[in-house]
Amino acid sequence: MTPHVTVTMHERNQGKGAAIRTAAQQATGDYVIICDADLEYAPAQIPSLLEPVLRGDASVVYGTRTFGSHNAYSYLYVLGNRGVTTCANILYNCYISDLETCFKLIPAPLYRDLGVKSAGFGMEAEITGKLLRRGIRPYEVPISYKARSREAGKKLTGGTAWRRSGS
Repeated sequence: MTPHVTVTMHERNQGKGAAIRTAAQQATGDYVIICDADLEYAPAQIPSLLEPVLRGDASVVYGTRTFGSHNAYSYLYVLGNRGVTTCANILYNCYISDLETCFKLIPAPLYRDLGVKSAGFGMEAEITGKLLRRGIRPYEVPISYKARSREAGKKLTGGTAWRRSGS
């Protein structure tokens, strides 16, 4: 019997994009689910990503956050996310509502074929841009999201967002 879970670690932290790339290369299932480990996205919501696939409505699904006063990290963070998302919508003549979501379901062969290069969090925008360039529009489902504070370990800052967009 084969194990259901395999743990693979890099010798040193190489960034989220590198971690997802390694995991996707080793994945044996049909889909890759990208979910941050900090529990801002509840793993219990994974079935909501699967539902549109099981119904035959989608192959790529994004869990879309709705930002409000009870769950937003900061106003500038939300504005930055909306700005990047608006740019993608204009560039690709589409409408998505949350380009930077870290809760995605993508067929494993498609993810591997995208050739994601970003080692850090810039991989989120890179994935979306590459999907949209291919004419693949992610199906969005609403999810709950609870941002952490800096005191609780949140590392994203305006400088991080700038580096993300420049990567």
